[in-house]
Amino acid sequence: MNIIDQLEQTVTSAVLGGYSNDGNISGVYVNDDNTGQVDNSSVSHVSLLEQFYAILAARLALPQIYSQLLRDDEPIANENIIETPLFEQLWQAPNSRQTIIQELAATHHIGVVTTTKLIMNAAPLAYRELKVMANGQFLPAFLQSQQPSFRHYLPIWSAPLIIAAQHDEDELFNAQSAVADIAAAPVSLNKYDATAASVVI
Repeated sequence: MNIIDQLEQTVTSAVLGGYSNDGNISGVYVNDDNTGQVDNSSVSHVSLLEQFYAILAARLALPQIYSQLLRDDEPIANENIIETPLFEQLWQAPNSRQTIIQELAATHHIGVVTTTKLIMNAAPLAYRELKVMANGQFLPAFLQSQQPSFRHYLPIWSAPLIIAAQHDEDELFNAQSAVADIAAAPVSLNKYDATAASVVI
């Protein structure tokens, strides 16, 4: 059984609240119109969560992201600090979070409000379950070894978001660094280029 199947058995059932006898979801999720009606589109919810688990696992497989998460989770003496939701810790840049929510919502024809609730509730449960599956291994190493089993769940649009910098300003800094690196790289000229470069205009 791959990790997505295991997460579906443990986390999806907890997030969606289980199934009633007639096969409809009997969980806490309501339609985006706030009428209090339970949304019966369970297949799309399950499919959305499967894709999110794959995106989450791929993000946690990056050692620098996981290390940052561990640093963020270190105990803080100040009791007044509000704990940041896991989804926001893993994607600190608001535009990255917004893109993930909007893409998942559009792909699965689920409202943005419901998609946000699903993701926010599933993220910490999936994270805890992945740590249990890792059984003491360094989580990124475990997830990297499991990537072939969940790679086909990853949507094409998720690739840049999985490797995205943690902050918007980091993305700007990374882009500037890349330009600086290119500018500083030694240029190798062939004999024709060297001759042309030596001509003074």
